Amino acid sequence: MTRSPAADSNDIHTLQNEPGLLEYQAAAKVLYRRAELLNRIQFGLGVLLPVLVAVANLALPGLVIGRTIDRGSFAAWGALYGIVIMLLDELVFDNWQLSWKRDAATAQEMFDTTLFRLPWRRTKVGEPLETEDVHTWASRWRRVDPSLEMVRDWYAPTVRCVPLYLARVMCQRTNLWWDSKLRQQYALLLGIFAFSLAVLAFAVSKYLGLDVDGLLLATSTVAPAFRWAVRERKRHRATASTLERLCTRARELQDRIMADTVDVASAEQQSRELQDDIFDHRRSAPIGISWLYRIRRSEFEPAMGVNADHVIREYREKRGLPPCAEIMNR
Repeated sequence: MTRSPAADSNDIHTLQNEPGLLEYQAAAKVLYRRAELLNRIQFGLGVLLPVLVAVANLALPGLVIGRTIDRGSFAAWGALYGIVIMLLDELVFDNWQLSWKRDAATAQEMFDTTLFRLPWRRTKVGEPLETEDVHTWASRWRRVDPSLEMVRDWYAPTVRCVPLYLARVMCQRTNLWWDSKLRQQYALLLGIFAFSLAVLAFAVSKYLGLDVDGLLLATSTVAPAFRWAVRERKRHRATASTLERLCTRARELQDRIMADTVDVASAEQQSRELQDDIFDHRRSAPIGISWLYRIRRSEFEPAMGVNADHVIREYREKRGLPPCAEIMNR
């Protein structure tokens, strides 16, 4: 059967930069950044501030927070502070963060399903976000990015050179691979941070000439930060493992499409199921790696581009189609 040129290309490269779809991405960015900011506030109030105060109290035995507060009452106030922060985390902060993450994941789902022409799964995602809310959040993003340049060309323009059912899974795999690599690197940094805290506690105790009781006190001062680092490392490593499994599924589907062992309808159904798992990941995954994304973007984007070019070239060569460059120049 002869393939028409239209059957071997798609409009992802232009549709992803349509105003409505750009607003979905901008809204998601604002919501994720809100959740990340709240996460940093939780870290500062629940981990960093107690550690700094405890270290100061240890290093400066004469430290007094107010003239009438001795060491005993200082410990009591510290315990009360810890309870208050715990209650705020459980009753307020975590609920806000989960709500913002879910709305951000929904905005990204609206972007992907529109772009990939996949049906909306109300049983999985619920209702789409209201247009007014999306516009409000996107307007806040425009304060720092008026032209929405930072959310343009989310997927490589070269994916236009393959049919939609292949381009779709290539884009899904890109999302998964990128996120997995970032979380693996972040987990490594958290491990280094936790180890550094343990070394710091030991070094401080030696420098101050503390006895065993003092060593235990020095260790307890960094315990909240150590616990946070270990917990976050486990969470990000578990998330990276999940992403690797999903990435393997995407790669296997991509390979079957390349080998013509799956038809268009089946490929779309499997992509829809994969998209369900991507949504679940987005709404539940731990946050806090956007800064690492900005640092690593210049390295990861070329690597992903090379892989995409390889797949596209192989697809077109096997089917006797002209090079992708001819389509890109139209």
